[in-house]
Amino acid sequence: MQEIKWISAKERLPRNLDDVLVLYENGNIEVSCRYSDGWLMERQWGPVTHWMPLPEPPKEVSCRD
Repeated sequence: MQEIKWISAKERLPRNLDDVLVLYENGNIEVSCRYSDGWLMERQWGPVTHWMPLPEPPKEVSCRD
């Protein structure tokens, strides 16, 4: 399995409107997205310091196996 690492918001930003996992300066972690003028919850939680892409959702498991 490939390890997903945090990306510094100072180094690189995700594309606008892509849902990503974000770490705020106050330590809160949540799913958010970036708009052209900032992050969705930045006014409430403070600046985003790091982000990472969301993992792929699990594949369906058959109950018949």
